[in-house]
Amino acid sequence: MAAQDLLSHKIQLAKVDCTKEHWLAQRFNVHGYPTLKIFTNKIEFAYHGRRTHTEIVDYMLRHQEYIELAYNSHIMTKFENTKAE
Repeated sequence: MAAQDLLSHKIQLAKVDCTKEHWLAQRFNVHGYPTLKIFTNKIEFAYHGRRTHTEIVDYMLRHQEYIELAYNSHIMTKFENTKAE
């Protein structure tokens, strides 16, 4: 299972049934299924790759560094904006 493989890399994968959790579908603008989204704190990325175990795991591992950089950049921007005020 992809979630188990990614957990050893400190990446959590969650499954949500938006047909039952309508409020989540609305909140995150989910209109079709399956929809895969990546969240790093308040930053959201869309996943447009294939929905296979191998593709999901490979994508997440390849992009883990990019996602961390985007998060750190987001934090620095917030910090810089706070300093400017």
